[in-house]
Amino acid sequence: MTSEVEERIGKAMHEGAREVDLSYLRLSRLPDSLRGLTWIEHLDVSGNALTDLPGWLGELSALTRLDLRWNNFTALPECLRDLPGLARLDLPANELKTLPEWLVDLTSLRSLWLQDTGLAELPEFLGQMTWLTSLNARANAFTELPESLGSLTSLQYLDLTDNALVSIPGSLGGLVALKDLGLERNALTELPESLGGLSSLGTLRLAGNALTRLPESIGGLGSLTTLNLTGNALTELPESLGDLSSLHALHLDGNSLTSLPESLGRLIRLDTLYAGHNLLTEIPESLGELSSIRYLSLRGNALTLLPESLRKLTSLKNIDLSHNALRELPDWLNDLAPRTRVVRGKQRSRVGARCACKDCLKWMEKWSPEILKDL
Repeated sequence: MTSEVEERIGKAMHEGAREVDLSYLRLSRLPDSLRGLTWIEHLDVSGNALTDLPGWLGELSALTRLDLRWNNFTALPECLRDLPGLARLDLPANELKTLPEWLVDLTSLRSLWLQDTGLAELPEFLGQMTWLTSLNARANAFTELPESLGSLTSLQYLDLTDNALVSIPGSLGGLVALKDLGLERNALTELPESLGGLSSLGTLRLAGNALTRLPESIGGLGSLTTLNLTGNALTELPESLGDLSSLHALHLDGNSLTSLPESLGRLIRLDTLYAGHNLLTEIPESLGELSSIRYLSLRGNALTLLPESLRKLTSLKNIDLSHNALRELPDWLNDLAPRTRVVRGKQRSRVGARCACKDCLKWMEKWSPEILKDL
């Protein structure tokens, strides 16, 4: 062991530290001197070359968080089942391939992080871990999910971004405590109607899929504040979107929408609406009722006229109208300045292609009002 390793352990022992950081020290095994630190609660050994853990690790009975990310584990060490108080287990960037069934013995576990672990599937037994509150399984190779996942009634955070999911089970509608659901960059073409039952959901991230429609039940997501649908294949939106009374941000960039529903005018809490790079030829008069909206992007569509109702948007700070087919810009746009930044930009006579490349999607997902400008 290097002197730095022993120095860190010695310092923790002297100070009675609750956290020991042995990350990025090129360790191939854990030092025996750790064995005496039975009071530590957080052990970080990320970024090493570990392939296994010693049996005595179970003696660290106060451990509540163990960070094993960026190592060389190909299987989960069985000694972890001897840590009854473990509340968070970080395993990203190991080639685990599968998960052992004894994970269900870790009844104190609340957060399980499995990003980029080479998993081809999530096991059915995961549904028995009803005490989980956070599950991050992004960047694996899932094409489907087990029905049992819907039994995780305590789950508040679920991230399945960057997999290969073609569908999600209807049972996910049973995740009554879920607040944040990430499904970006999969291969989803539709969503189950049961998704509308997620009454606690605040954030729904669906960018970069192949959705052609949304279920009418989406209007039942009464707690939803952020809905990201960037880069799908939507041609229309359900009227029930207007029932999302808590919605603050709606991202619709890079779809194939030819119109927006009148019901959007009921979203009185909406702060941000991005509907750029679609096929819109007009927008509804009802958008003038969005009394809270500050950021509105309609760039890259086929708009020829703007409804005069938009002059009522007194909270507006930024409106992007560039790259449309507007024959003329209405005089009332001048009434919005100087409080509103109006991006007029270039107008064109023909409809451009939908923006769907992966690089563009990543860029659009990071749009912020500060960088909206005429390109």
